[in-house]
Amino acid sequence: MKYWLIVLDFISAIEENNSQSRKSSSWYTPEQIEFHCLNRILSALSNRLYDVYRATKSAKELWNLLQGEYGVDDAGIERFNASTFNKFVMVEGKEISDQIHEFQDHLRAVEENGSKFSVDYKVSCLIDKLPPSWSDFAKGGETKYQTYGL
Repeated sequence: MKYWLIVLDFISAIEENNSQSRKSSSWYTPEQIEFHCLNRILSALSNRLYDVYRATKSAKELWNLLQGEYGVDDAGIERFNASTFNKFVMVEGKEISDQIHEFQDHLRAVEENGSKFSVDYKVSCLIDKLPPSWSDFAKGGETKYQTYGL
């Protein structure tokens, strides 16, 4: 939505420093920008949300309400990535190589948020997540997992 407002040159209605940017628009007056921005945002909402937010008087107020209610929370994403990594378990019915790639994707998602893990920890996690049929490998490999790598 924000990209759409930038392209249409209506972003100044919701920006913090909008007094300068509103003057930069050569096609629309500030009142027209406000009107179009507010109505473009409202038109993108579902019918149920439109009914809730249609009484909002300004585009900035509507934007802030929607951001507060539905905006992306980075902490929530970090918790979700960590939770999916912790819950990931390998199963018997899928190829082990596909599951290892899935494990690496989960690990990469957690590390993108700033968490760093040692190679020993990663290998230990991988061994712990192996399916039951790999128990012999896990038992024998735990004592010498330093020789393994991802």
